Amino acid sequence: MAENTDAQVIAWANQRLRPIANEVEKLKYMLDAYINDYGAQTIVSLINQAGASLIIADGSDSDGRPQVTGTMVINAEAAFLQLQTAINTTLVTGVGSTVHTILNAIQTNNGTG
Repeated sequence: MAENTDAQVIAWANQRLRPIANEVEKLKYMLDAYINDYGAQTIVSLINQAGASLIIADGSDSDGRPQVTGTMVINAEAAFLQLQTAINTTLVTGVGSTVHTILNAIQTNNGTG
């Protein structure tokens, strides 16, 4: 197959496209693991038992990080599920493949995220 040897296109592919593809693929695997662990460890049940509106006592009140409530954890899980669906399932309009399928072919982490 013929090759595009334009220096600007080569630089773009190596310096812009591949790094983003790598990061999105890493995110995909992080989301998958988080969602699996969230369910396996019954985090939502533990949060609801204590009270979802409670602030999680993670030391953030003393070190300046924003405080997190159980509801925020539950909402983050909902957001992560939507991201996971967008990456793994939703077809890119006009392309007919998922984000994962497209970027996994480009990324340089050998499919391991």
